[in-house]
Amino acid sequence: MKSRITKRRALLAAGAAASAAGLLLTTAPQAAAAVPYRNWTQTAGNSSGVRFSPCGDWWEVWDNVKNDLRGPLVEYNYKGVKDDWKVVPVWADDNYVKRQFNMNEKYHVYFRIHYGDHTSPTVEYKTSGGC
Repeated sequence: MKSRITKRRALLAAGAAASAAGLLLTTAPQAAAAVPYRNWTQTAGNSSGVRFSPCGDWWEVWDNVKNDLRGPLVEYNYKGVKDDWKVVPVWADDNYVKRQFNMNEKYHVYFRIHYGDHTSPTVEYKTSGGC
């Protein structure tokens, strides 16, 4: 009989712990939990894309649409810093460009690329290391 009571208590304790863990997971910011961790992103249909390399703070931008429109726009924001998104001064018009733009190594960075009416998914990546 004692064994049954011990097992039941263990199951109840495990259930309570799982419920608490689920509550913690559901209270985490949904947007932050859904952001992929990688050094590149692209718009739907691959009309434009961007890749960030923390080794030297290099930004590579692709504009894969041949037209007369201005090239894609890359924006970034440091993780944990509550301010406006900033523009990476790198434009590629009907081509590819690679530019160095100094980033603050204290934070991870969120970034995305816009082209016309298309905006890529926002991604997160480190701003230091990688060399």
